[in-house]
Amino acid sequence: MKHWLPILIIISSFLPLKGDVLFTESFDVDGALPAEWTTDNDNNWQVQSGYDGNTTPPALSFTWSPRIFDYSNDVQTPDIDVGDNAGVLIEFDFALDFWGASDHTNGMTISYDGGNGWVPVLNYEIGPDAGFVSIDRRTESFTADIESGSDLKLKWTAYGTDSYWIDSWIIDNVKIITLPQLTSVTIESANEDPSTAVEGTNIWLNFMADSDLSGDPYVQINGNACNIDNLGGTNWVAYYIVQASDPDGPLQFTIDFTDANEVDGSTVKQTTNGSSVVVDNSEPHHSQLAE
Repeated sequence: MKHWLPILIIISSFLPLKGDVLFTESFDVDGALPAEWTTDNDNNWQVQSGYDGNTTPPALSFTWSPRIFDYSNDVQTPDIDVGDNAGVLIEFDFALDFWGASDHTNGMTISYDGGNGWVPVLNYEIGPDAGFVSIDRRTESFTADIESGSDLKLKWTAYGTDSYWIDSWIIDNVKIITLPQLTSVTIESANEDPSTAVEGTNIWLNFMADSDLSGDPYVQINGNACNIDNLGGTNWVAYYIVQASDPDGPLQFTIDFTDANEVDGSTVKQTTNGSSVVVDNSEPHHSQLAE
């Protein structure tokens, strides 16, 4: 009888599918990696239809055979165009068909490169004290930050001291999905010229999301937390009053938000229409408030 014990390390969370699918791979051709996918070990990394947990065969698998020792072997996607998205959601099905407890270690690390080098985001490791560990098939996901103008690459790294003690790691149905976004962001002051401000000027930062949000967004202007109002539906406004300590120049802001599916959007730091408010606190000014 199999005894089910928790895996030693799991850094993950399930995020429901939401947004536009930019890329998908379901490994439909048994025996062949998809075009432009690469691996440094095409004996153990295979597309195949066997093993427990492979419920939508074929799937990408790292199998125990041929038996290898002190190994670290990757499989990697080609460069994937994600458009002008500053962040995306990666989702894939995952399972481990385990063979037996041992004095050895076997693990899997998932990483991405969004233009700033490889970033490890998920790790699973079965060590000598773990006992018998299998991972039932599940959907895993994580978000990736994308450097402006960069493509995205994904990498799965199987590692360990003796592959005999696993049957197969299984990966299937890889998707890259857009994150929730703000479709409109504008900023203005209460001055007759809404692009200017001095100490005491009221500021409005208006924004609209592409879906319902979970709770209030968190907004800062020049590092100061702002009061927030929901104007109805997915329309929001943040309020700010220019401080004496605000430096001359454009007001800087950040908007952090989470959609109703608990998926975080990328932090927004720019308006969508090019609007800005420039502070001039260098010398006394007459009031410029509009009548």
